[in-house]
Amino acid sequence: ILILNDRGGVSHERLIAARACGLAARILQIVAKQNRELVAYGLPELELGIGIAYHNGPPRYLFDGQHRITISPAINRADRLSACNWSIRKWHEIHGKGSDHIEVYTPSPNAMGHGEKAQKDMVFNLNGILVEEAVYQRIVTELTPKKIQNPLPGIQQSSLYAFQFPDLAGTSHHLVIRQAPYHFFDPECPVDACEAVENRFFYEVIHRREMLDQLKKHH
Repeated sequence: ILILNDRGGVSHERLIAARACGLAARILQIVAKQNRELVAYGLPELELGIGIAYHNGPPRYLFDGQHRITISPAINRADRLSACNWSIRKWHEIHGKGSDHIEVYTPSPNAMGHGEKAQKDMVFNLNGILVEEAVYQRIVTELTPKKIQNPLPGIQQSSLYAFQFPDLAGTSHHLVIRQAPYHFFDPECPVDACEAVENRFFYEVIHRREMLDQLKKHH
């Protein structure tokens, strides 16, 4: 768990959302590099989903003796965003659909008939970065978004937005965020044929080098 606090009036700390996303992207790029080495030695790959949430309020603390523990409702939300739902993962595997991007589902009536709970977001986050809408809205107050062409196969229903931000040393970095619709989860429906949920969207940080390189060729 990593908590970044926005300290009002300190200009260099006003980009907490963008920098949190950039840090998460760097973490998973390191994981991907490590996985390539693990595969070469026939070892199991690392799996790490990251969720980023934002709470617009001061932090609160519990104390264990002299040790201060930060508590925030954003921690629980980030934990749910980092998950990989067992039903969804099994469904993808049955249909032979490995995925290099995040998907978020809501259960269909048929899925609820198979034991899924109503109004429960079902996250497929396998080595991805899922940010809640409040984080995205915070980023667009920090930086100016630029909508870019989407040449990436498999996510043509998505909109892509590019941002540029400096780190604390002044070095500039690029950030690409995908806005994509929720889909209905039906265990009897093929993965690629599920209907989109109207007016419900999620936000994913694009971090995989091959996808970023492909975007660079078009922009």
